[in-house]
Amino acid sequence: MHAYPRRIIDIKPEKTLPYDEGIAWLASQLKQRVDGFNCNPEARGIYLATMDSGAAASVAFWANALKHGPGFANPADFPLTLANSSAAVVSQMLEIQGPNYTLSGGSDAVYAAFSQAIHDLSASDESVQEGLVLALDVSETTRCIGMILTASDNQPSLGTIREDGVVESLAPPYTAESPTLAMSTFIQQFLNRGESYIQAGEGTIYCRKR
Repeated sequence: MHAYPRRIIDIKPEKTLPYDEGIAWLASQLKQRVDGFNCNPEARGIYLATMDSGAAASVAFWANALKHGPGFANPADFPLTLANSSAAVVSQMLEIQGPNYTLSGGSDAVYAAFSQAIHDLSASDESVQEGLVLALDVSETTRCIGMILTASDNQPSLGTIREDGVVESLAPPYTAESPTLAMSTFIQQFLNRGESYIQAGEGTIYCRKR
C-alpha cells in the first residue's frame, strides 16, 4: 500500500496560545496555506496525531464545574474536552467530510496516522482521494506539522510513502514522545536525505523522494 506526498505543512505562531485560541488559529492558517483539495469533501480525510487530545481543556472544564456546580459549568469549554475536537475544528474549516481519525501518543501516533491514511488512500473503492496527516501540539507549544497525501500519482508529488516491513538499510528510526517532534524529524530527514521512516512494532512507514 502506498500514497503520494503532495505538500508539507509546518505552522507555528509567534507565541504559545491557549488551547481554544491555538486550535482556531491553526485551523485558519491551514485554510490559508493548504493550496486546495482536488477532490470532493466526501473524499477528503484527516488523520491527526496529538499528545494533548484536549486534556488541558478537560481540566479547565471540570475545575469550572467543581467551582460552580456541574449544572453551571461553562458549556463553551465542553466541546474542547473531546479527544477529536482538534480534528473536528480543522475538518469544519477545510470542509473535510471523509474519514476523521485522532490518535494520541508520540511517534506511535504519527505512525498510526500515516498507516491509516495510506490504507484509506490505497483502498480499491477509491472513496478517499486525499488525506491530511498532521501532528498537533497545543500544550506547551503550539505547532502543526504534516503532509497532504494523494492517492494518485498523476498529481504533482514530492515522492512516495508506503507501509512496509522492517527497513534494514537505514539507521534506527528516531522515536519521540511528542508527535510534532517525531513528525518534524521524519520530514526533515526526508528533505535532507531523500528518505525517512517511522517504526511501530514490526511495521514501518517509509517515505522516499522521487
